[in-house]
Amino acid sequence: MRFCVKESLSDWRSLKGVQEKWDYLKEALLKATGNCIRLVSKNKKGKKPLWYSAEVAKIVKNKKTAFNNYKTTQSEEDRQTYKIRQKEAKQFIRVSKAHAEEKIAQSVKKGDKTCFRYINEKRKVKQGLVTLKTKEGRYVEEDKSLTDCLNEYFCSVFAEEKEGKGPQLGGNTKETFTYEFTEEEVIQQLSKVKTNKSMGPDGIHPKLLKELSGVIAKPLTDLFNQSLLTGAAPEDWKLANVVPIYKKGSREESGNYRPVSLTSVVGKLMETMLKERIVEHLKTHRLQDQKQHGFTSGRSCQTNLIDFFDWVTKIIDTGGAVDIAYLDFSKAFDTVPHRRLINKLQSLSLDSNIVEWIRQWLSDRQQRVVVNGVYSAQGLVTSGVPQGSVLGPILFNIFISDIAEGINGKLCLFADYTKICNRVDVPGGIRQMTNDLVKLKTQGLNIEYLIHLRVGI
Repeated sequence: MRFCVKESLSDWRSLKGVQEKWDYLKEALLKATGNCIRLVSKNKKGKKPLWYSAEVAKIVKNKKTAFNNYKTTQSEEDRQTYKIRQKEAKQFIRVSKAHAEEKIAQSVKKGDKTCFRYINEKRKVKQGLVTLKTKEGRYVEEDKSLTDCLNEYFCSVFAEEKEGKGPQLGGNTKETFTYEFTEEEVIQQLSKVKTNKSMGPDGIHPKLLKELSGVIAKPLTDLFNQSLLTGAAPEDWKLANVVPIYKKGSREESGNYRPVSLTSVVGKLMETMLKERIVEHLKTHRLQDQKQHGFTSGRSCQTNLIDFFDWVTKIIDTGGAVDIAYLDFSKAFDTVPHRRLINKLQSLSLDSNIVEWIRQWLSDRQQRVVVNGVYSAQGLVTSGVPQGSVLGPILFNIFISDIAEGINGKLCLFADYTKICNRVDVPGGIRQMTNDLVKLKTQGLNIEYLIHLRVGI
């Protein structure tokens, strides 16, 4: 296969544009896949359970043999032998299942889907996407109708951006940095590719990229550098297969599903390297939002809670009272306005090539919903950052990093989940809490739900 791909890429130097190079590379990889990889259909009916092994098969066979002997002879001795073999088989199978389930549980740490697949197989009631209600009130069941219904809804939540640049961030940083990707860096990223992940719309499997890293690293490096230099992103990198993930409520309502984007694995490699440079820049200039604990290295739900409880308990210990509001912003990832996001990136003094590449990457994006292998018609993505992409989370964090401006209370963030706290046993405390909530609403964030608690006096 390596020889096949190398031969296909022999004319690489004669290629000019980013799109032309990408089409050429993709064709070479897909051609190699078709010529060198044999497709095998799995027979799911004959699939053995995960705990079934050669040892289990042997002991089950011994039990069946003992039973057949007893049926033939009807002797007490053969009956006792069968009982012993039956007990041995039952105990051995129980132990085998326990060991298998222990291994399955450990696979969660590796990001393997085996555990969740096993749990779903054990469900007595299979829950999935069966019926949806359209906006006209009709019910649809066919896969094509389901996908079109979902994509129509997902596209309807995109926000129309108002004119204007929006607030600026980090204007005190003056220097910029420029760089280019190295072949060693690309090889390192290829070695980290997780082969158990799904491929994107381009049909290139992550395992193929990892296996051919020595052959494709050089052309990929050239492609990435030209893409960054020109700001051009191939069309395949701007197309997403959207998988609907059920959240809560009625399964017949499109609004109760979250769109998760499966994008090009090759495109994600470049996103990863760009993300590393952006994070490095934010750390160097101390531009990271200290209130944000989501999608941030070294931070987690635990650090969020520690920060929150430390602030609250100090007030409670002095006899005070605290009002706490728990907020979730509706469709937060899907409604990020692109122009305002780009303006914020520019104000951080990021390299202009990076900002332009992100602008092009977000422009004219397309998505299609996939259900049971059936695709919807493509829809235009006019706002938001793709959920499931590498750059999406950090771009979202940058966009909401000025959320605390004008807020007087304590703010704790984990992605779009927000806690805001104010001391209310002092004059003006309750009014300050109300003002903070009003300010959050005026920043264009749609509050989906609010839980209010008071602790202390």
